[in-house]
Amino acid sequence: MSCKENPHFVIVKKTGTGFSFDNDVTYKSPFASHTLSQAKGVLHPSLQVKSDWGINPKDTIVQLLTGQAAADVLKSPTGRDIILTKTKTDKKSGKKTTISKFGLLAPSKTSSGYTLTRFGDRSEGLSVAELSNLLSDISMRPTNIKVRGSPLEYKRLLDYIQFLMVEKVTNDKSLYLARPNNHHVMDAVHTDGVSLEDAYAGMHDEDSTLYNTAYFVTMDRVAALASVVREIPTIYQTGNQYYYNVPTTNVIPRIREILTSMLKSRGYTMPKISMNSHNNRTQELVTPKGRPVITSGSLFVWFLDTRNVSEKTNAKGTRIVGSNFHNLDMMDKALILFYWVFNYPSYTSGVNKQVVKYFLAILDTFHDFTDSKRIASFKNMWPESKNTKPYTNARIKTRNGITNQNIPTTSQQHKFLVKLLGVDIYRKVGKYNKSIENTISKTNTRGAIPAQLRVAHFLYFITNVLGSQPSRGLIGACEELSRDIMIKLSGDTFINKPWNFRDTNREPGENICKLLNKEKACLVIDAINGSVPACMKKYSVFHNVGIIDPADKGVLSWGEVVGEDGCRESKKVQAQRKKAKQKRDAIKKASKNKTERLEKAKATRIQTKKNEAAANKRKANLKAIQIKQASNRRNALAKKRGTAINKPVNKPINKPTVNFNALGNMKMNISKGAPPPNMQSFKLYLNAPNVNNETVKNLLNRITYNKSKYIGTNKQTIRNVLNKVIRLNKNDNLNRKARNLKSTMFANNNRQTRSGA
Repeated sequence: MSCKENPHFVIVKKTGTGFSFDNDVTYKSPFASHTLSQAKGVLHPSLQVKSDWGINPKDTIVQLLTGQAAADVLKSPTGRDIILTKTKTDKKSGKKTTISKFGLLAPSKTSSGYTLTRFGDRSEGLSVAELSNLLSDISMRPTNIKVRGSPLEYKRLLDYIQFLMVEKVTNDKSLYLARPNNHHVMDAVHTDGVSLEDAYAGMHDEDSTLYNTAYFVTMDRVAALASVVREIPTIYQTGNQYYYNVPTTNVIPRIREILTSMLKSRGYTMPKISMNSHNNRTQELVTPKGRPVITSGSLFVWFLDTRNVSEKTNAKGTRIVGSNFHNLDMMDKALILFYWVFNYPSYTSGVNKQVVKYFLAILDTFHDFTDSKRIASFKNMWPESKNTKPYTNARIKTRNGITNQNIPTTSQQHKFLVKLLGVDIYRKVGKYNKSIENTISKTNTRGAIPAQLRVAHFLYFITNVLGSQPSRGLIGACEELSRDIMIKLSGDTFINKPWNFRDTNREPGENICKLLNKEKACLVIDAINGSVPACMKKYSVFHNVGIIDPADKGVLSWGEVVGEDGCRESKKVQAQRKKAKQKRDAIKKASKNKTERLEKAKATRIQTKKNEAAANKRKANLKAIQIKQASNRRNALAKKRGTAINKPVNKPINKPTVNFNALGNMKMNISKGAPPPNMQSFKLYLNAPNVNNETVKNLLNRITYNKSKYIGTNKQTIRNVLNKVIRLNKNDNLNRKARNLKSTMFANNNRQTRSGA
């Protein structure tokens, strides 16, 4: 064992003799139910995810495996037709080495469905980049692969399973997040072959740190909001490292109030009055231009109108329809969409939390799979803005305009994210839970369409709205709105400014670490900007989920947990670490020497070229002078002899042109060998907005010791530098030195500085 390893937290339940494992975490998504479990009888926290889509297992992904479990499965000769590899190339030899394998394993005789797997350089689940690579591979295949869209599901569940673990432990007082304090417990696992479960079974309370309460910590705006909606203790970090302890009571009604206030401030109204041409329809939300964008009526109880403004004629006459939703400001569209979702009617009284969860799940998929860097291997999933056709097709699918003809089939090579999600949405028809079915049956009364299909149409409508812009603008606006909601839920009051964790004068309620100490709570960190502050480390969990998802590892190591004297590394580990350090040092030294040699050679080549150019210029000037002198001598001699000088008629004489200024410099250069002054530093100073005093001091010293060199065109540059120092620098010594230099070098120059003028 290495003292630098991070001990793992696991979810346990106290027994009379020790602890038993009770760490299954379940996530019920709109499309499937997933359970993350600790494998039994293993020597390492090896986790697996089992998935139930509610449909034929042969057509679904039934499990996710990583690490050693994945390696064991890959040894099987079956199901290798959808496996991809990640390689690295040796710069010297050009040899490629496989560093990981990932992808889908097709069903075999012994397995009931597909297996999503990853094995190689790390024991974690697939990243967004790897999943997009896999999706690209699947989508390019012409055969009927019914799991075309479903790999999208697994990135979201890896994020969600973390805050659901927090929810499980916090809501059940018999469960704890436990971390061993006694490294001999893990020595038994590493050296004696005792299973992890058996090691915990015989542990005493004093051998472990136990937490009955936890907080989910993340900078992911959509994941944080999804956690808050579920009323899970959540600490949200902004991009500029402000931390907010977001209250989780009465969340959805408070969000409704926030959205209403924000819309009213942008000129929107909620008149709650009948429409002119339809007495049975009510205007629920009206744009500043007077167009109803959300209405309620007998057919659609809560209708989001995304149509363009146009005229519609029927037996009753001609009327104006539409709201021009897609032409509104991005933030306006995000606000309208959130207002529509968070106010969506329930088939019972109260808030409709399930519709909110479904919406955020779909939004989170767009959040993950629309970043151009993360999906670089599958650009067609979110096409470049110049290819607007996929977005146009999504835009025309209005709430009442989605029909059976819109359903994406698994036999087609779908690439666009909207279609990939659509595959999962419509495969689920017939298996959606009764709660969402009852809700949509109440809000969409089209009896000719089966209730389960209406649920799919509803979810696909949301998907099309999010995919309707040839840019990431709407998704970005939804992310920003999620951030603003959480800050407003916190009363615009942060619990910690950036880097104020060391401030002992803070009030207890304002500091995260004081809060954790008071509540005896720990942190499940998803991802934060910057490193984990020192005081937070001892409360931070490198949890079992970290084996699946690359959660933050800025937590205490074994050496820090038990103290340097209490953690003993084996001689084998020590020897390996020493050898690895020697290798790193040798590579670093070789790299440094090589860099220095290359830089020196480069500087020599540049100087050689400059010297050659100067020498050639001097030769040309000398030659021109010699030609002129010889001509003058001949003319003088001819004049003395009285001989006429023959001049060609109508034939110009090519007279050499001599740069006498250059000649003057040439004489100096020949005698002293001095190169022309380098003005680059002065030019950089003139163009730089902020320069420190040390740099200014160096420039003034150069001017002091090289006054005679700064002549001709260089003189103007030096004068500009001195003027800038006098004008901007607040250091009295530097200011005085600049004024003295200016009076010495430019005695007759009365030009004022800009500030003086």
